Amino acid sequence: MKTLADAIDALCEPERGFHFTSRSAPESTISHKALRTRVRSLAGKLCALGHAPGDRVVIAVPGQEQFLQLFLAVVRAGLVAVPVPPPALTGDLTAYCADIERIRTTSKAGCILTTDALHQRLQFRRSFESLISWSEIQSSDESRELGDPTADSAALIQFTSGSTGSPKGVELTHGNIINNALAIQHALEIDPLHDRGLSWLPFHHDMGLMGFLITPVLIQASTWFLPPLEFARQPRRWLELMSQTRATISYAPNFAYEMAARSARKVQSRNWDLSAWRVAGCGGEPVMPEVLESFARQLETTGFSKQAFAPSYGLAEATVAVTLSAPQRGVIQRCSTSGDDTTRTAVSSGRPVKDTDIRIVTSGCAVLADGLEGDIQVRGPGVARRIWSEAGPQPSTHEDGWLDTGDQGFLIEGELHVSGRRKETIVINGRNHHAQDVEECVQALEGIRLGGVVAFGRPGEGSEQLVLIVESRSAGDLDALRRNLRATIRQKLGLAVAEVVMVSRGTIERTTSGKIKRHALKVRYLAGEFTKLSPPPVSPVSSAVSRL
Repeated sequence: MKTLADAIDALCEPERGFHFTSRSAPESTISHKALRTRVRSLAGKLCALGHAPGDRVVIAVPGQEQFLQLFLAVVRAGLVAVPVPPPALTGDLTAYCADIERIRTTSKAGCILTTDALHQRLQFRRSFESLISWSEIQSSDESRELGDPTADSAALIQFTSGSTGSPKGVELTHGNIINNALAIQHALEIDPLHDRGLSWLPFHHDMGLMGFLITPVLIQASTWFLPPLEFARQPRRWLELMSQTRATISYAPNFAYEMAARSARKVQSRNWDLSAWRVAGCGGEPVMPEVLESFARQLETTGFSKQAFAPSYGLAEATVAVTLSAPQRGVIQRCSTSGDDTTRTAVSSGRPVKDTDIRIVTSGCAVLADGLEGDIQVRGPGVARRIWSEAGPQPSTHEDGWLDTGDQGFLIEGELHVSGRRKETIVINGRNHHAQDVEECVQALEGIRLGGVVAFGRPGEGSEQLVLIVESRSAGDLDALRRNLRATIRQKLGLAVAEVVMVSRGTIERTTSGKIKRHALKVRYLAGEFTKLSPPPVSPVSSAVSRL
């Protein structure tokens, strides 16, 4: 099996398949065998609409079942899928349309496939003349011969989160995707006869798309889906469904475990049975051990084991998975010595997946020994060959095949420990401090919203100065909260805080995968925006959705 087209054509399981569940509609199920027939039919109709093999197609489909079928049909037709996030719940479509048009022009996509409802909202936009609705595809009576992609054919352009800059499109081949999906199965020891997946992760994000759509198709495993918005409104629904379905594998960013634990306190969670959950993956943002420990304590009576936690590391430029923790190992922390002789503790993200290499290097690409912190570089069959930007496609790696991830970390006993983003390092009096370390040490303080602290450096005399942007829970004694923040950071890290800026809820911008846009916030701060603007309050649901 060399391509996703091969995987789709091989679907034959009549019992296992995909289940779409929601409080607002009856559960919908499609078997792998039925999915093969459905996808091949849609693919033939897409080909009949005039699309040629290799054409790029934007997919703007919020619904999970429609997205799954349409994405697989695009790939089976020999086209290149370009998934995009759905529009915001409220407000006009101006900003959304600008984002979609930028993605379409950057990827040189010929058309946009969307739902009937979204088609009605977008069809009068002057820039969207190439919209094709779900009904238009379904109603076509014509069908053409399907494409025959090879392992080197492009299958997907995955637009990255853009936490430190403008999003770019990562072009992945069928070979990239097949290799990474099989590596995930191997590392997590997935048995399609006994394992069940469950996910609320958006499909426009690599972890949701690769981990819970593509990998189950490849190995024909059963998977349940919960709408991301439903998770945002009631995070405990994730845990309720894990109990009801006896799912064994589910992944989420760090913040989701905290949201779910808080939500679970409001119900009688002792009636849940989470003993089947053997892989509770955590990735997409820095892993905070205290959050996972709190989650495990909260759900101890459900049979959940903290050994199920499986921290991981990945990025879209490497398809998704770079390192995965072995099942039933739990969270392991180790210390390293960075180049400036300071000790740093970080969580192990596990070992590289099959056929993937990792090295830690200096800024001059000299390889560092175990325990020394430096830049993380990756090489392997999952690494993308090129990146699309407004300037056109560019090679993603160095001439020797190594991908510069932009992240920093260290290796101990072959396991990767990620410490932060290189661009987000704050240099104070000659020492490097990761923004995440600063944020983590004050996140638990009373009065601070979940994920409501951002740290960065501003220019100072001879050295950078530390600045905090903080979203408070209430409009209480903000001066006392500022004093508490300064004292805690001074005590734990020995750093002086130059300024604490209190902002309204919803001010802290995030990517489509929930990562903080520190660079964008720093630019806004340096431009003086936070002294001029007072953003309106954002509802808790909208705030949660923005993190998804």
